[in-house]
Amino acid sequence: LLATFQGDEGRVCSVASSPDGKTLASGSEDKTVKLREAATGKLLATFQGHEGSVYSVAWSPDGKTLASGSVDKTVKLWEAATGKEVKTFAGQAGHQNQILCLAISPDGLNIASGASDSRSATSLRTSTTSCSCGASRARSRSPGRRSTSSAAW
Repeated sequence: LLATFQGDEGRVCSVASSPDGKTLASGSEDKTVKLREAATGKLLATFQGHEGSVYSVAWSPDGKTLASGSVDKTVKLWEAATGKEVKTFAGQAGHQNQILCLAISPDGLNIASGASDSRSATSLRTSTTSCSCGASRARSRSPGRRSTSSAAW
């Protein structure tokens, strides 16, 4: 164990390291995304805007953009340096339930998101408001329920 960071008001649901390894992003039940110095745990910023717990965070390959997925059924894109919310995908994300996982493509142009509904895999374009949505085979979380709990490129 290298360090334990304190200060979140709710359970931390997701943690992602920036591409340069200097910053950690976390999503938590308090509806926020927090950025911390990886070496010290010092709180750098808190991004607010989700209306529900933040279950997933992912960095763009260049470290300039952060994506977050929430119980509020949205995917948000944030400018990492300023905390400015630059885009929200709501209905166009294609999910009818909470977003559980995210991944940003290596070129930074697409986001894969997974949710706890039958439309479990969605691809979003980061540069426009359009998206292409497609269901994938989800693994069963419990009898009668489907969810996707991990996304990767």
